[in-house]
Amino acid sequence: MKKRPLLIPRIAAVMLALCTCVCTVSLPAGIVITASAASIIPQKGAELRAHLKAHDEEFTISVDGVEAQSDDFLDKMIAEALAETGRPNDGDYIRYSILSIDCDRVSSYGTVKAFNFRIIYNCSAAQEEILNRNFSATEEKLNFAGKTDYEKVKAVYDYITVNIRYDSSDGNVAFSAYSALINRRAVCQGIAQLTYRLLMSAGVSCRIIPGCGNNGNHAWNIAKVDGNYYYIDPTWDIGNYPDSYSYFLRGSNDLDELNSLNKHSLSNWPDLDYSLYAEHKSGNFFNHYQVSPVAYSKAAAAAAALGDVNSDGLVDSNDATAIMNEYASLSTTGISVLSARQRTNADVDRSGIVDSNDATLILAYYTYASTGGTLPLAEYVGTK
Repeated sequence: MKKRPLLIPRIAAVMLALCTCVCTVSLPAGIVITASAASIIPQKGAELRAHLKAHDEEFTISVDGVEAQSDDFLDKMIAEALAETGRPNDGDYIRYSILSIDCDRVSSYGTVKAFNFRIIYNCSAAQEEILNRNFSATEEKLNFAGKTDYEKVKAVYDYITVNIRYDSSDGNVAFSAYSALINRRAVCQGIAQLTYRLLMSAGVSCRIIPGCGNNGNHAWNIAKVDGNYYYIDPTWDIGNYPDSYSYFLRGSNDLDELNSLNKHSLSNWPDLDYSLYAEHKSGNFFNHYQVSPVAYSKAAAAAAALGDVNSDGLVDSNDATAIMNEYASLSTTGISVLSARQRTNADVDRSGIVDSNDATLILAYYTYASTGGTLPLAEYVGTK
């Protein structure tokens, strides 16, 4: 087992130092600071996010108003800057690009007027630009078009476990997605950061998990497939063949079941810095990102989704209508109006094509289930 460098102290070294000109600010009795329509937090958070994405090392964000005087304003601004937006180079991608933050409040006559930031990143702005220029070429190689979420996650996982090696020799840079993509070597944090960006670019919801591996700091991911989140740890599957992966789409109860020599845990979460990990510290992270207790089963997921073309949890006439629309479009224009996943769900008879027979089977099954039938659709189709 390779020794893995510490992760959390490097990415959570946030020093919120008050400069000497800061005075204690007392708000008038009865004033409660809350985020509202008039809050400046969204604006200032976006401003901070832009600086972080540009890898700016020293900059000032000016503030005004009563809201900026609250003790937790800085934490709220940072949380806003690091919030998940759905964009692949926001959220966790920014969070894990940071080595350390130093911030001073600048006051005038006891009123906070600005925040001076000094940031150290795991890679330089020039290196990040090189990554950005090369990123689309990697996406093209992975060819996400028309793939299901499962297929996208599998493509990214296969790419990383084959093309990247675990290596800490590059110092701070080894903790970056830049090192993983360009140098083809990185530690767990850089690998998890690249995994996040690739999957988010492919439209798959993903987060980076800060935790412990074999009692040392470690990072891995969760990814959403067929409505559930699952753990993935490409770092610990580097060099393994796909049929012998130990950490691909695992559940919360069986993450380490296939490899008893390694152990994941979240034992360091109480020590995470609040400024960078507010949602983790609040206890709401896994309420929002509910991880399946058991590993992903491709066969079970396919069986459960069969016939549910519109993914509303039902197999009914709406699904039959969607199939007929697909059949009509293919017959007249040759163009599919369904996604790859929808076509898989629509091919009820598993003939390899979506046609009127699939719609007929769904309508027959809908009648059967409505009158008390209990067979799953796949078994029902097998009786026809």
